[in-house]
Amino acid sequence: MREETLRQKEIFDIYYSLGDKRSFEKLREKLKTAPNATKMIPSLTTLKRWSKKFNWQERIQQRDAEISKGLEKKINQDIINEKAEHRKLIKAILNELKRSLIEYQNEIKEGIKPAQIETIKDLKDISQIIDTLIKLDLNILGEPLTQNINLIISEKYLPSDE
Repeated sequence: MREETLRQKEIFDIYYSLGDKRSFEKLREKLKTAPNATKMIPSLTTLKRWSKKFNWQERIQQRDAEISKGLEKKINQDIINEKAEHRKLIKAILNELKRSLIEYQNEIKEGIKPAQIETIKDLKDISQIIDTLIKLDLNILGEPLTQNINLIISEKYLPSDE
């Protein structure tokens, strides 16, 4: 059995490039307009014989699978990178909110009326934002939520009703 020639490989590549609607007839038309069209265009019978002899259909499936795997790997990496960026942003916001809440708590202890947070509702709103950010962060990590984070934050930072 003869090995596939460079010309046959090139013709297979052109055939592959025709996509899902490829046919030997379309391949012949493409070969007629190719830059090196001066070479003899193989007949339909020859193309069919080459296809069978050099397993073109199997090679198409194999190449499609390889491309699909490469694309899947790139998409997965892009998703990982995007999640990492989201987590950085969430952590930066959470750190700033935590700093503000600690400052607020210290001002209350010192008897100073906090300037930025006017009412308990404002603090509850901030608590809800933190709760949402933490849940989003845990969701990005694929972790299930087992408790109400908002309740924990409210208990820690809201002044008691005493």
